[in-house]
This record gives sequence, C-alpha cells and structure tokens, in this order.
Amino acid sequence: MHIWEAERAEHLHMPGYPAKVKAMGWTQDGQWLITAAGADLLLWDCSGAGPCGRQPKLQAVHAVGIEFSVIQKTGHLFATGDEEGRLILWDAGLEGDAGLMAVYPGQPSQGLSAAAWSPDGIRLAVGQTDGGLLLF
Repeated sequence: MHIWEAERAEHLHMPGYPAKVKAMGWTQDGQWLITAAGADLLLWDCSGAGPCGRQPKLQAVHAVGIEFSVIQKTGHLFATGDEEGRLILWDAGLEGDAGLMAVYPGQPSQGLSAAAWSPDGIRLAVGQTDGGLLLF
C-alpha cells in the first residue's frame, strides 16, 4: 500500500498484500481503512500519526478471493463476500477491532459479485455471479 502525505510531500509504503487490492473502504469515524486483497482482509489504523510503521490487523477467514467489502454509511458494520459465495458480517466496534459477527456459507457455484447497504444501514443486498440476488 502506498500513501502520500500531502502536507509533508512524503511517500509512505506499507507492504503486506499477496494479490491486487479489489476492495477498500473507511469506517465511519475514519480510523480504519479496510482493504481486501486475495483472501486477506487487512485493517489499517489511520488514527493519530497514521498507518506508517504499524502492522495492519489481518482477518484471514476467507479461503478464496474476496470480491467486495462494503461498509455501512451510518454504523460500524461491514460485509465481505468471496468468489465461492461466502458472506461474512463484521463489526469494527468502538475500538476499531474487527469482530466476526455472522457467516453465510453460500455455495461455490454461486460466487458473490457485489453488495450494497440500504440507506438506513439495516438491510444488505448481495449480488451473485449467477444473476441471483440475496437480501439480508
């Protein structure tokens, strides 16, 4: 990951990705940058001086490539979905610690391709690679 600090014109590089980044987003409070690359979900603590010199929190729960990560606009939940149809609901929590909340196992023949939270953050719509739509 590369970050450019505009005020100091400083280039920061943090290694740690096994594959190209396919999804990313910020928690509502801006403390955590959540990124997905391959089967790994990494959470970068961007509070205070930022992520440089810190190790990201690794959440290695997916067995195959993560296709998306979507974060509630109002709240601290986010969901990740993979190419074998597995959906995981996470809670970033008040302290920013990602916590596994729920798993929808899915079916390998029905990978997940996209997702969106409802405007109120209560429901989650998930698209499948076979054209199906799931609503949670």
